[in-house]
Amino acid sequence: MSNTATVASGNDGGGSSTASVTINCAAIRILKQSTKLVNGVHPLVTNPGALFSVTGTASFTVRDNNNPGGAGTKSDESATAGEVCVSGLTPGNYTVNETTPPSGYGGASQTNVVAVAATGTDCGANKPSAANSAVFTNVPLGEITAGYHDLGSGETSATSITCAPSGGSNLTAQPEASDDDIPNNGGGSYNQDSTFNVTAGSTYVCTLVVDP
Repeated sequence: MSNTATVASGNDGGGSSTASVTINCAAIRILKQSTKLVNGVHPLVTNPGALFSVTGTASFTVRDNNNPGGAGTKSDESATAGEVCVSGLTPGNYTVNETTPPSGYGGASQTNVVAVAATGTDCGANKPSAANSAVFTNVPLGEITAGYHDLGSGETSATSITCAPSGGSNLTAQPEASDDDIPNNGGGSYNQDSTFNVTAGSTYVCTLVVDP
C-alpha cells in the first residue's frame, strides 16, 4: 500500500512548483501453528489470545484476535485465529517474540523471528507471504492422572505416585483436589491420585508404590 500527496508552492513573483511525496506502507504477518501434523500440515492454532512483542522501525505489542490496550499496542487486523496482521508500518524487517502463548498450549521455542514488511503489503488482499511471515509453533498441553483406590479393607495406600516422560525426570504433580487422599465416605477406603501436566507427542511412565 502506498499513499501519495502532491505539495504545491509559490512565491510573489508568480513562480510555482509542485512535488509528489509517496509514502510506502507495509504490513507484517505472524502465524501460530500447532506442533501436531494433520495430513502433513501444521494447522493454525485456533485458540486466540497469544501476545507478541514486535521491534523494528516501530515497536509495539499485539494480541491474536484482540487489542491488548494501552500505550504501545496495536490491533490484530486479521479475523483468523492463529494469524496476526498489522498494517500501516514502514517497510523493513521486524523482530517478533511470543510473550504469552494461547491457552491450552506451551510456549513457542522460536525466539527473535524476523517478519518482513514488504512495500505494498497490507492485511487485505495483499497479505505478506508465508515466507515473509514470523512463524511460531506451540505444543498442545494435556494432563494425565494416575491413581490408586483401596477396595474396602482400609489397610492399603499408595506411598508414592510419580510420572515422568520416558527417559526423563519426574514431573511435578498439580495441587490436589479437596477430595484426594481422604477416607471414602467414611468407610476406610482411600482414593489417591496425582495429576501431571504433559505435552502431546511424548510417552509417559507412571510408577505407583503400594504399601499394604
